[in-house]
Amino acid sequence: MSRKLLLAALATLAMMFVMRYQGAVLVTPQSPRGILDLEFANTPAKLQNLLGLWDHASVKWNIGLDFLFIAAYASFFSLLTQQTANLSTGFMRTAGHALSRLSWLAAILDVVENGLMWFSFEQYYSVNSLVLTYYCAFFKFVLVGLAILYLLLSVPAWLKRKQRLAGD
Repeated sequence: MSRKLLLAALATLAMMFVMRYQGAVLVTPQSPRGILDLEFANTPAKLQNLLGLWDHASVKWNIGLDFLFIAAYASFFSLLTQQTANLSTGFMRTAGHALSRLSWLAAILDVVENGLMWFSFEQYYSVNSLVLTYYCAFFKFVLVGLAILYLLLSVPAWLKRKQRLAGD
């Protein structure tokens, strides 16, 4: 494992714990998914419900911390899918290299989403901005999910290939 990948992995894990701890105040019976409820609040009614529930400073801190998390997870997924792709052949190699770049697209979507959430929480929003926030979050999670799926499928494929080469 490269030093960069190890640092990205440790930063990602550290930020996950920090955000989980700091974001715990945003988890309520009315918002069981915490900040995710804001990411997917695609109507003014959903947003207004959250505005009445949460401490303004806690939301701002969570969004601010998320910018650090974005840098960490994008680096981690980009480096890991790149290194995994380099061990692969054919379609899996091509997919890994593409997902390495798409990890940064997920990060860009997350930055846009965070900016929109910040404005929404400051009550500068429209129906369109709420829908855009929703879709930025949705596609961000799709891209991260594809990277995770790729990594889960790559390990067995790599082991099978290694086993086949050892048998030759």
